[in-house]
Amino acid sequence: MKQWRKYSLHEQGVRRFSDNPAAILLRTFSTDYHQLGKRYGKGALRRLPAFVQRVFSHIDEIVLAVNVGNTLARRLYEKAGYRDTGRRVMERKGMLVIMSCPVSVDV
Repeated sequence: MKQWRKYSLHEQGVRRFSDNPAAILLRTFSTDYHQLGKRYGKGALRRLPAFVQRVFSHIDEIVLAVNVGNTLARRLYEKAGYRDTGRRVMERKGMLVIMSCPVSVDV
């Protein structure tokens, strides 16, 4: 069965969302519509810190921005270990909630 997930990580552009010079921005994360609710997204998000640790050894935090009204996505990120930083950023399409997840050596 095809388990399509897509994400995009960026070291540039993260400064708008975090003061941490060792942070990376999870800019895009999506799952095929037909695969929603099968826990593939949560699994991918939980494994992302280990991937970042291997590929970007100088990074110690993953940061993302989610629309304030997107409660389903926010819950998914929280279940996967991401926490609301309390930081908010206004964009053209509305307010964004900034969330982060540590990349620890114990991952």
